[in-house]
Amino acid sequence: MAEAGTAYFISAFGNPVVALPAAAVLIFLLFHTRHMRVAVNYATAIVGLFISAAILKVISRCLGDSFVGTPWHLSIGAPSGHASLSTIVYGGAAAILMRAAGRLGAAGAFLLFLILLIGIAVTRVTLGTHTPMDVITGIILGMIFVVPVSIAAAREAWDVRPLNAVIVVAGMMAVAFLANVSGFRITSDIVF
Repeated sequence: MAEAGTAYFISAFGNPVVALPAAAVLIFLLFHTRHMRVAVNYATAIVGLFISAAILKVISRCLGDSFVGTPWHLSIGAPSGHASLSTIVYGGAAAILMRAAGRLGAAGAFLLFLILLIGIAVTRVTLGTHTPMDVITGIILGMIFVVPVSIAAAREAWDVRPLNAVIVVAGMMAVAFLANVSGFRITSDIVF
């Protein structure tokens, strides 16, 4: 049973109640350092992902079990909202930090966020919440929204007001951890 508790804890980092406050930390730091375009792009990508995921979940519910038993075995909850949200929140943060921070800090942030994303993806499947294809679909959906964030970060002049990767990661993870241990969750079969 301890394994299930750990899996739920890791999986919860993709829950909107946990991931969105973490994203808010980065958005605040981007605004604070006057990187408004990147902040707005990141926030818009998150909103776009929510809308897209909700539409895709409604479509998958309408299709029902059309794909059951095929290589494209999607459940009626596809795509995984936790996987897609964590991809844009943590993957988007990594994409920004790859441009905004020094190499060592960016590499560390990328590695941490990658491990977190893999942990969320694996736990969604091991907990029986989603099929592997649901999770892969969620990650692909999230990556679609990471691309414009990465492009916006690449176009930004970071040398004037760089971001400190340690502060960003520590802030995001501290807020996510506190939100996670609070135990509060928003769970819906339709949205996430």
